Amino acid sequence: MNPSIKTSSPVSVSPVLPGIGTLSLRRAVLQTSPDQDPATYAEDLGMGVVVSQDGQGGVELLELGSGRLRTVTVEGPVVILGWVLLSTFERLQSALAEERSDSLSRLGWALALRVLEQNGFNAVTRSIILRMGFRDVVRDLDPHEGAAVRLLLDGGGVARIALDPESAGLRITTGKLAREPRLEEALQRAFPSAELLAEGAVGAAASQAYLLSFRLPGSVTESRKLVADIRRGIVALLQEMEPRRHQALREHLDVFGARDSLAHLQDEGRIRRLEAVEGSVATVDSVPGGSGRVH
Repeated sequence: MNPSIKTSSPVSVSPVLPGIGTLSLRRAVLQTSPDQDPATYAEDLGMGVVVSQDGQGGVELLELGSGRLRTVTVEGPVVILGWVLLSTFERLQSALAEERSDSLSRLGWALALRVLEQNGFNAVTRSIILRMGFRDVVRDLDPHEGAAVRLLLDGGGVARIALDPESAGLRITTGKLAREPRLEEALQRAFPSAELLAEGAVGAAASQAYLLSFRLPGSVTESRKLVADIRRGIVALLQEMEPRRHQALREHLDVFGARDSLAHLQDEGRIRRLEAVEGSVATVDSVPGGSGRVH
């Protein structure tokens, strides 16, 4: 299946609506936040098709990455990335009713690519594109349902390396209250160009965390490079802290190769960077975007 998109004139210039009101979101493709569903999975991309709406702010949507149904409460601004044509929506409903997971996965993936192509690269789609790329990293280096790469620590315990798609950074949690000096040193060697920050544990249920900050990508090409840099850094961590696992992964990837989903996206748009001008106030240019119908 290869859905296509036809540009249509939206009611509003911006795809961000101030509230859903009485608007029916059925068949809309929405951007979703991990905060709307704590059980985030590695396969999730952060966008889904609304299959039903209860009128109380709750919607059931089909995640285009994982193909799973999610029930979320829509509050505040709603980001609509496009609308699924009725014929395609009916195919989705049929696959859902018959529990044909393979068909859902194929159709969902095709829809995701077409939605991203229609909207182009902008401040809204950047986080989705980064999640798509990091999903490949998790699937290659630590295939499981979670959205993080796990790393064994000295003396026991597991660190979890997860993507912060909004800041284009990495968040590493240890499950421990104390800092991990060896992990800190390994992170600095694996990611020499990134800024490493330690976030102290606060509260009874909190644990030590680290933040790795990278330069925000301004295009699909830059996003793809950032994901490749993140992959290399995590592989370097595994080589230093889990050499046996690293050896097994290297042999596997030598045979099957690494995933590169972002290679399917066209790089036609980029966000203009904010440059400091001495003695002046810098301004931000408008960001391209849009909405359309997904066939």
